[in-house]
Amino acid sequence: PERKISTRSMPGILFLILLFYLGLGIFTRGGMLFYLGHSSESWPQIEGKILSSKIVEDDSDSETMYSLDISYEYSVDNRIYKSSALSYDDLETNDYQKIQDQYHRFPRGPVAGYYDPVTPENSVLQPGATFGCKVLLFFGALKMLSAVAAYFFPYGFTSKSSGLFGR
Repeated sequence: PERKISTRSMPGILFLILLFYLGLGIFTRGGMLFYLGHSSESWPQIEGKILSSKIVEDDSDSETMYSLDISYEYSVDNRIYKSSALSYDDLETNDYQKIQDQYHRFPRGPVAGYYDPVTPENSVLQPGATFGCKVLLFFGALKMLSAVAAYFFPYGFTSKSSGLFGR
């Protein structure tokens, strides 16, 4: 019997496996944040108190990024909890105005928040699934689909293509 020789290179297959699992990790993280964000929409509202709030600047990359570092406390069943969660997609952006708007929206003092009645130590000031959660879901799925498509169609959709990972 004639032995068939594989036309795929091992580094190419390893790259596709890595790409698929990277996409799976991103998709899983986005799915978890989306689920928690969506769940937080039904949580009870609680009065809390913002203890501190400041804008944090990160110059470590080529672009300056900003985020809001916030700390607040609230009480459930006579027990005091502290949290720093603004939402399930804590915003980090290069848009200083967007972070400044958040900063002014949550000054020190009283604040309305939302807590998980099953695990009261989980809370957010802004409930709901944010755009960032949906972006993680989309890009995770895109990476997984790209890996699967490149595996099953290594030469593209035409017979003339030489393919990305050899013959």
